[in-house]
Amino acid sequence: MALTLALFVMATQSRAGFSDEGADLSFPEDRPLLFVTHGTKGYDFTLSAKPGIDLALDAFLKQGWPVLYLNDCRGDPKYAPYMQEIHPTATICSSSGGHAVRIRTRNIFIAGGYFKVCAQNTAVTAARRGLQDQIERAVPGRPTVVLHYVLDAIYDGSWPRDLLSVGADAALDKFRDFYSSDYYYRQIWPAPDRRPEVRFLHEDGRVETLRAAESPESSLIILRLITTGSLANLPASHRRDHSASTSSPRMDLALTPAARLAGGAFWP
Repeated sequence: MALTLALFVMATQSRAGFSDEGADLSFPEDRPLLFVTHGTKGYDFTLSAKPGIDLALDAFLKQGWPVLYLNDCRGDPKYAPYMQEIHPTATICSSSGGHAVRIRTRNIFIAGGYFKVCAQNTAVTAARRGLQDQIERAVPGRPTVVLHYVLDAIYDGSWPRDLLSVGADAALDKFRDFYSSDYYYRQIWPAPDRRPEVRFLHEDGRVETLRAAESPESSLIILRLITTGSLANLPASHRRDHSASTSSPRMDLALTPAARLAGGAFWP
């Protein structure tokens, strides 16, 4: 596993981006994956999400978890990444937030990007590809992915503001509107028999269904809104175990009531 990650790092140091939008990439299934989409002054000219993105990067790098940059590679200097100087696990070019990355993990973290445009393109593409991967590999249990949106690391509005600054209720309404919209839902999931159930998991453990299952075989997307504060305060039980040299490191899921309620499929 360590060798796989090392090869990704070497690849990103030698290439500015992958023109195939990441079709040749695959990440470990036992670790969360952080997408950072269009972290650039070209879109976020107020730098509203930059502090949150940098904090999210710090948290993932300390855990040894993979980070993927989706950059606008048009060549204009103003679209250069504004993140702190680090080496992500991989970097690809993406003009709209879409990608072709194989998603094996159930835990997908979203940072950067305009909420209803490139950020959501990244998120829903990752969810769709993650669910498809579980179906193709016949993973036991219901196909499930969890989209963790890092609110203070995502921007929105004509004068960009991070989603946390708009207020918790307003941010939640944005997600309800997006995932409850027939227009967006049918654009994301064009095949009726493949459309997943969508649930929102509140931090107090309440589950809100935003889109009911359309068939007994429907897969499941769970949405969580988090902040970089929760990432920065990860307990030791979530850290990688480097002592076991004979097996791949895994996350120790110290499940909260909310996580148990959702079936224990994700980091709480």
